[in-house]
Amino acid sequence: MSMQNAHPASSLGAGEKRRMWRVGSMSAGVAFVLMGVILAVSLLTPIEAYEALNWIGPVILMMLGVEVLLYIRFAGSDDVIVRYDWLSILTVGFISVATIVLSLLISTGIYDELQRGMNMMQRSVYVEHEPLSIPEGVETIVVHSLSNLEIFESETRELQLFGQVRYWSDEPLEADQVDLLQTNTIGSTMYVMIGAVERRDAGLFPTYVDSHLTLVAPEGIAIIRR
Repeated sequence: MSMQNAHPASSLGAGEKRRMWRVGSMSAGVAFVLMGVILAVSLLTPIEAYEALNWIGPVILMMLGVEVLLYIRFAGSDDVIVRYDWLSILTVGFISVATIVLSLLISTGIYDELQRGMNMMQRSVYVEHEPLSIPEGVETIVVHSLSNLEIFESETRELQLFGQVRYWSDEPLEADQVDLLQTNTIGSTMYVMIGAVERRDAGLFPTYVDSHLTLVAPEGIAIIRR
């Protein structure tokens, strides 16, 4: 038997070079292209970039999985040299973990809470209710208040509430949205209920509210404060 038959020649000639394929480089390239496209689209459309970035993680993980499968397929080939590109794999892994963390923050509401906290600022609004005429026969006014309240008397037979509310929130409060005064008359007694501005106590950034209200009531009528 000849040496040629005993030792089959390689399928590649002596002057031919084998191609090298680095596992991870394709996934890294796709990830950068997707990030660039998403950022460009977010600048031209109302779509938020952080919402679209959630799709990058699953896509590049699938791409990396395909590359690993191809590595297993061509690892023993004489035509292709297959190597792992660790820098690209680490980059892809970092991007994937970042998008997964971003998805968790969005799904749990933490991202919205952090965004809300960055938009919070100290604000104030002036509150004034239309004067209310006190019916004849009312001898006593019982006041229930959930806010800081000062009571003054006047010569007119009217009840009026006004004041200022200082608060810490991410959205402004319109004066026409504030309805703090409710009254109910039973016999010779008028019950006055003064509420408080809605606030959010839960979450990472609760809403702070500081109300300074003034109630003007007619003189000559007994006022009981609860």
